[in-house]
Amino acid sequence: MTDLFVYLTNNTRPGDEIILDVIHQDGSFEEIPIILGTRPG
Repeated sequence: MTDLFVYLTNNTRPGDEIILDVIHQDGSFEEIPIILGTRPG
């Protein structure tokens, strides 16, 4: 998880949209679009 946070911090900005690929236990895939916000202080 740390690598994901480092990547997002260094390569994205608030308002950017990313696609999160989720692999479920049954092997099915799901793509979830996410619009990034600011981190709470």
